[in-house]
Amino acid sequence: QAQAHIFPTDPRAIFAEALAEGAVTAVKQTFQQFFTPPDLARRMVDCADLQFHDRVLEPSAGTGVLLDAILRRAAASDGITIEAKEHDAGLAHRLALAYPDVPVRCIDFLSMSPTPYFDAVLMNPPWGKTTRRQTTVMMPFKPSDIADGFIFRAMEVLKDGGRLVAILPEHILEGSPALAWLKKNHTLRAVI
Repeated sequence: QAQAHIFPTDPRAIFAEALAEGAVTAVKQTFQQFFTPPDLARRMVDCADLQFHDRVLEPSAGTGVLLDAILRRAAASDGITIEAKEHDAGLAHRLALAYPDVPVRCIDFLSMSPTPYFDAVLMNPPWGKTTRRQTTVMMPFKPSDIADGFIFRAMEVLKDGGRLVAILPEHILEGSPALAWLKKNHTLRAVI
């Protein structure tokens, strides 16, 4: 009996890369991707308390689960502006096609200009070991995880009074340099 595999997304780009390179890159490992479950994304949007005219950033948009939750809230609260960033070119392309009304930029969030522009940042950043990507961000603490860079940069792009809602691994919440810096320099309302 014949069997087949149904891919969740269009696999042509991965096959083309494998044929050209002679190997398959473990994209999720390379970009340290851990995708957000939809129910958690909805809870994050609730915690962000998005308001009329808020500018919202999703700096590691992945497959768009957080974007879906933000867009549902935006539809209920007209006037919310959303931007998405994604470092993985394949995912950024898919996001741009799936969300034509959301500006999607293929960029490493850590290399963005740290201009305070957003009212809210909702993110499930990559986490794991520190990488060379992180060296582009000048932090007032020694990072222990790539998520530290995302936390620091997110705080830099928030306006005064802005809100950061992030999914972070337990080891970050148990005393990372980024958490100590957040507690010292910002109002930390909840760790859930």
